Amino acid sequence: MIPMGPIDVVTARGKVERFLATRPLLSKSDRWAITKIEEYDCFWLFVWNSAHLIERRQATGWTPRITGNNPIAVRKDDGSMYVWSVLCTLDELADCMRRKDYSRHACPLEQCFPEYKDGP
Repeated sequence: MIPMGPIDVVTARGKVERFLATRPLLSKSDRWAITKIEEYDCFWLFVWNSAHLIERRQATGWTPRITGNNPIAVRKDDGSMYVWSVLCTLDELADCMRRKDYSRHACPLEQCFPEYKDGP
């Protein structure tokens, strides 16, 4: 990854959307969509899911019982992206992001998905 320097949430969202565009889809007519953005002191957390599932939930109130899309954390200081393992609490993730110690709770995106090359 090429270091970017400090970024804003719009730039961070664009980075996550570019990554999601490279992921396999559930069907040819579907797409991955960001469902929630949570802001923390040193990163944003992007939660994502199938657009079809989101639309169905909004239209009917149906809650899908599908899990497995790991949220993506984007550091504010340099735009680096990390996949949250969800094997820890959100507080533990926030602590590891502050300390820049990703050994247990977050995986650098390029390590989890070596085929993905993030650009500026």
